[in-house]
Amino acid sequence: MSRIIKIILAVMLLMTGSACSKGSSKTEETLKTVPSGFYRKYEKAEFSKFNSYASENGLGGTRIWVEGSYDEVNIIDSDGFHIMHSTLTDDKGNRWLLVLDIEEANSKETFENLINHRILVIGTYDGYSDVFDMPTIFLNSIYDRNTGNITSSVAYSSMSEDQQPENNVTPPEDKQPEPEPEPDPEPVKEETGSIRPEIKEAIDAYESFIDEYIAFMKTYAESDNSLALLADYVKFMAKLEEYETKMDKLEKELTHEEDIYFLEVVNRCNVKMLESLQ
Repeated sequence: MSRIIKIILAVMLLMTGSACSKGSSKTEETLKTVPSGFYRKYEKAEFSKFNSYASENGLGGTRIWVEGSYDEVNIIDSDGFHIMHSTLTDDKGNRWLLVLDIEEANSKETFENLINHRILVIGTYDGYSDVFDMPTIFLNSIYDRNTGNITSSVAYSSMSEDQQPENNVTPPEDKQPEPEPEPDPEPVKEETGSIRPEIKEAIDAYESFIDEYIAFMKTYAESDNSLALLADYVKFMAKLEEYETKMDKLEKELTHEEDIYFLEVVNRCNVKMLESLQ
């Protein structure tokens, strides 16, 4: 299943979930220095700047870092989808919704081990959640200042290589390889600096479908006779699978500019999903 579809479906599960917490006894440890390369391509988040809808502040998709801690991890498990999230409290007492992980790349214990630790989080700003009344960050990685360990997430593993943090790892020395026959050249994506009309149309059609899906699910939830809408529900599920296949194929053909637009649309869809859960 497409990673984007998985994220969309998982976000819908954020309304409910069980919570548990676990303390830490390492508050007296000397804090580790965060390698500058870890957050070099991210900007320090000012709460007042991001504490509004992305449609208003125009900052959706911005790569940011926040330092603070959280005291619990919530997890939802439904139909094979798993999503973990927490409320991050920064140094000024501001609260952020932190989407930690989707699926089972990391266990709940992995994130619970960071409870009450001093952490620096890098991730992508995804707008404001009416459900939780706080701005939302999709986690990329956490630097644990108590231990120096780094925990990465699949919540935003879709980011391209130039968006990934530099974790201060020294690359191995280059070795001179033996010359090999050059393979046949592969088709190169055209970096035109603009978005092809047919690609924009396909991405926009996906967003339109998400809008239709949200509207239908609202009707479905409010209906006194949901059985009457069951056939339409099945059709939406089938159409969702079709989009899953289309978007999987589309992602492999995107230029850099198109990939940026693609992620912007996905961010908007995530925010719409969250807001629809009110």
